Amino acid sequence: MKQNDLLVTQQKYLFALNFYRQINNIVKFMGDDSELYNFLKLTIDINEIKAYSLLDDPNSNVDLTLIIRSFSNLDYGYQEEVVQSTVNSLLGSYCTIIEVNSLDENSICAVDKFLNKKLNLENSQLYEAEINIGDILFVRLIEINGHTFVLSIIETINEEIETLFLEKVDKFFKNKGIIVKQNKNIKNLIPLLKNSLIDIFFLFSISYKEFIELEDIEVLNKNREALLRKMFHEKDRMIVDKFLQYARVKYNIDAEEFFYYISALYRSQFEDTEASYSTFSDYEFGKVLENAARDGFVYTKVELYRTISHLKYFYEYALRYDEKYKKAADELTQCLNSFFYYNDIMENSLNNFYFDEDISDNIPDDMLIELLDYYDNFLEFFTLYNVKVSKNSKEITPYFINLIADELNLKPIKEVKTKRQIHYPLIDLFFNFSLAKNIIQIKEDSNAADLTERINHFLSFEPSEQYAIFIHSIFNENFLLSFLKPSTVKKLGYTIQSIAQLLKEKNTFIILDEINFNKDNLYIIELISNLNIINFENNIIKKTFLSDTLIDYYIKSSKKAKVIELTI
Repeated sequence: MKQNDLLVTQQKYLFALNFYRQINNIVKFMGDDSELYNFLKLTIDINEIKAYSLLDDPNSNVDLTLIIRSFSNLDYGYQEEVVQSTVNSLLGSYCTIIEVNSLDENSICAVDKFLNKKLNLENSQLYEAEINIGDILFVRLIEINGHTFVLSIIETINEEIETLFLEKVDKFFKNKGIIVKQNKNIKNLIPLLKNSLIDIFFLFSISYKEFIELEDIEVLNKNREALLRKMFHEKDRMIVDKFLQYARVKYNIDAEEFFYYISALYRSQFEDTEASYSTFSDYEFGKVLENAARDGFVYTKVELYRTISHLKYFYEYALRYDEKYKKAADELTQCLNSFFYYNDIMENSLNNFYFDEDISDNIPDDMLIELLDYYDNFLEFFTLYNVKVSKNSKEITPYFINLIADELNLKPIKEVKTKRQIHYPLIDLFFNFSLAKNIIQIKEDSNAADLTERINHFLSFEPSEQYAIFIHSIFNENFLLSFLKPSTVKKLGYTIQSIAQLLKEKNTFIILDEINFNKDNLYIIELISNLNIINFENNIIKKTFLSDTLIDYYIKSSKKAKVIELTI
């Protein structure tokens, strides 16, 4: 490449690269509430999905020239020829899998696995990402002035994912009547790749998920053996093997279920100590389960019960071999007799993810839960911004509160000059729920609120379970009193009680003007509506699909301490 051509080409590439990296900030993606989008963003960066909508989507009506011209005018002031050339190059860019065979300081020799052809790519220092021989990369390539560059590395993958992915893409092409290896006109395939990119993203996500599942099974088997050696001494491991055969027939307990429960308790209480299930003479199971329940080592009363009962069954079986197991068997029998004591501890602990299956089991898998959509959007702010917290009040600062409220389309409970977190009950609930569950932590040195690894733990639950976790917290008086005034908690409980009573009596709807209700407390009804407990619109209160489920659940639970009673 001649020096002048090199400079011009590199200049255009840098312009295209900088624009591409800003797509997430430039483009408002309209499909971000779809199930497909929510699935794809688990493995595909949002910037790449937005790039598809801008550069590849055959149904897009976006004027890319206008966008890039505006982008150029902001920071670069390039001439129209550069703008138009960049537009053409970006519209011609496409995504593929490449395997790097060799490289030097100027060029990369690779193979395009989708199009089955050799590539000679520019090894530009402008990209600022390390590429090595043998790398398998899911990339977007761009051609500028006859030279091909890497515009984006979507993902670096291993051979196993590559095999799964390419098999699916190959089958996808065949279903369209195209066999890539027999197709000599490569250029005709690039429009197909671009038009089908959202499908290819989906195939990649499926392939990645399959690999993780296969890897998890392999790792699980290895980890189980390693964990078994830690949990039991050699002699006891022999008894475990025999017990599992017995338990499958006697109690219908399979090995996976048994290990799930006993490993949950072990990791919670023993993993960082010298203790194990073979050293039971050194501790009391009652104390162990009390601490574990407080830590939330499992999430439902059924799981708690099965943990205790499965261990009890094991030690009772082990008594066939040695009387020394009687201590553990007797203690676990006593724990089972005192089950509700441990369950109450677990229910009332604020930082765990306890939920009641009576709620989650009544929610259909395909039901859209508005509360969770609000919460997802709330959490997304903490990935996009360095959200600050007021040093004294431990509330999100007014600047960020206004941003979040605008995004969630929330109105304050009253008009004030400086709107604080307490003026938006739903944000106040979300933030304090996140703090209590350690989903968000406040950095003392910077007063920044950051997401923790616990967000992945919470998101691992099914949506119905996430909702049930929220509901349990909302009706937990200890949780509410951790950030609300006692008078507010009392008003919340009274309002839910009153509305539940009226809805049960009328069984249709309530017109707000017909009931004795202080309009200053209207925000409480709006909050209850946000929680999907009722539907409130145009001053009319109606039941939701969940109303009866929640009311019946809390009638049954009304005698439990520290829960707002709904006596109907």
